[in-house]
Amino acid sequence: MPKPIVLQKSRRKPISAKTKTAPAKKKQERVAHPISPETRTKMICEAAYYISEREGFPQGRSEQHWLQAEEQIDAALVAQATAGTA
Repeated sequence: MPKPIVLQKSRRKPISAKTKTAPAKKKQERVAHPISPETRTKMICEAAYYISEREGFPQGRSEQHWLQAEEQIDAALVAQATAGTA
């Protein structure tokens, strides 16, 4: 009967995040919203409703409408926050 083959572990060290040469991604600048998370959610909900209404309330598009409304509301909140600091 032949002897079983025993695989040895590699002696190479894993590449750490510091040694990778990929360009660093820029972090998005986050602006604190002057409203509560609940108010933001209500604003997104209302905006998503109006987006859906404008499109004739199509079936299966609620998530897309929500994401679109979220982008619109967040952009408006950021614009409002940065306009107040400028």
